[in-house]
Amino acid sequence: MGFGTLVTNIIMFIAIITLTTTFIGVFKMYADESTSSMQIQSKVISNNLKTDITIQSTDFDNETDTITTNILNSGKTKLDIDYVDVYVDGGFVPRNTSNRTIEVIPSTEIEDPGIWNPKEILEIKIFRNVSKGSHTLKLATEYGVTDTDTFSE
Repeated sequence: MGFGTLVTNIIMFIAIITLTTTFIGVFKMYADESTSSMQIQSKVISNNLKTDITIQSTDFDNETDTITTNILNSGKTKLDIDYVDVYVDGGFVPRNTSNRTIEVIPSTEIEDPGIWNPKEILEIKIFRNVSKGSHTLKLATEYGVTDTDTFSE
């Protein structure tokens, strides 16, 4: 075996080691990202399964054009009131104080002010004029769990 063959074998060996190291690095990064993504997905699914809400009452006051609804957190998950979505007759009610107010009823607030804990009741007031007849109110939590109620003007 000559010197040229030895140098060629060493170059090939170094190239194979470099390619293998690069492949392992890329594969490890992919595996780490996949694991992280699966952990997040698992947490979301777990929270979705533990989340439940129950609309207790929905009333409309035609003097003030205000829809008032009380919702019980009947699940086992703490919910952020800033991520509760409200729909009236299928139309989204934007998350601002000119369209609605939202708060945990103080007499039911057990812990964590501003967080909607299990067994606490949330009160939402929606400022909207509705026509006479039957209407649908739908609420959705940050985990996609919904409840629907009907009310009349």
